[in-house]
Amino acid sequence: MERGNENLVRAYRKFKVLGLKDLALHYEVEENRSTERLEISIAHLTKKFDGMKAVSIGTSQINEYIKDRHEQGAANGTSY
Repeated sequence: MERGNENLVRAYRKFKVLGLKDLALHYEVEENRSTERLEISIAHLTKKFDGMKAVSIGTSQINEYIKDRHEQGAANGTSY
């Protein structure tokens, strides 16, 4: 599995459990240095998956999202 995909899967698993707003709050409370990167990622994820329940998002939708982000010029490690 490519590194960018590993990161997306990890973020997706947290997202599935917490939800995006809770995940962002968790990063802020924990004072994670990557909070700004998370906010950028949430903006991109929201554009694609807003209104969808995490349990309904499958591998094909995630791969399509990654492909779209790459077409937009996102690097593999930031395609989420």
